[in-house]
Amino acid sequence: MSKDKSLRESGEDAVIAALLRTLGAQSESVRVGPGDDCAVVNIEGASDDWLLTTDPVVEGVHFRPDADPRLVGRKAVGRVFSDIAAMGGDPAWVLVNVTAPASCPVSKLKALYRGARSLCRKYDAHVVGGDVGKGKQLALHVFAVGRVPRGGAILRTGAR
Repeated sequence: MSKDKSLRESGEDAVIAALLRTLGAQSESVRVGPGDDCAVVNIEGASDDWLLTTDPVVEGVHFRPDADPRLVGRKAVGRVFSDIAAMGGDPAWVLVNVTAPASCPVSKLKALYRGARSLCRKYDAHVVGGDVGKGKQLALHVFAVGRVPRGGAILRTGAR
């Protein structure tokens, strides 16, 4: 009998590949599914393709506990904006989900959002929602939507 490997033993890339195999066929509106910087979807009647991406930023992994929360918020949004830019798109909307210990000061959470908002303003994008929940450590999970002219997404397969 084979042992069920942990995330650490398998590695993130192998786990992602295993998870993707469970998804099956994609909708016809999905031009590029999992495996690139962003998913690329086409909305019927739209002149642009939409770029969808998400990324976590976790305390103790991606930033130190004493990091300036404004910079953490900016970094979290910057990571998803970077994915959109890599595909030749422009960011439009952002959702920010935060998990934090119950003892986390609200002022720190507000500073995270100020940092996120500062980068959004620079690129004329908007935080349009998200959620807050309790967790063992502070983490931001950011989801973003961007736009690229239909058929114009730059894919990893085209990289040189």
